[in-house]
Formats: sequence, C-alpha cells, structure tokens
Amino acid sequence: MDMKIKNPDVLKKLEQTGFSDKEALVYASLLELGGAYPSRIAEYAGLKRSTVYNVLLHLSVRGLISEIDKKSKLFYQIFSIF
Repeated sequence: MDMKIKNPDVLKKLEQTGFSDKEALVYASLLELGGAYPSRIAEYAGLKRSTVYNVLLHLSVRGLISEIDKKSKLFYQIFSIF
C-alpha cells in the first residue's frame, strides 16, 4: 500500500515527539483528512485496516484523538476541546 501523506516532515516531527512510525502515519492522516473512518485512514496512511484499528485505540487511550459514533460507525478525529 502506498501512503498519501502530503507532508512527510510532519511524520519526522511526530516520531521525534515519541510517536511510533505507525502512530505518526495515522495521526498525520487524520490531520490532513480532518477526520475519517478507519478504512479511509488505512487507505490514506498505506496501512492495513487491522493495524489502523490498533493504532487508533492507542491514540484514543492517550487522549490524542476522539471517536464519534456516526450512523453506527466510529469516526475518528484529532481531539479538540473547542
């Protein structure tokens, strides 16, 4: 799978702050997409969907992203307090 990340410098910066390579891909995908369903994130990040689900869980537990139930499907976005 090919990743579609438009700004690879973001990946390096995220990894420098403690993100794993896969966490950085998923988080950067969410930044660029503005939020998405796991299948879209997997396609954009160039990762398997099962891997994306695991990464989303870790990012969610760390309070970095939020889950929203949309039409009985989970939609993910960068956590915002606003």
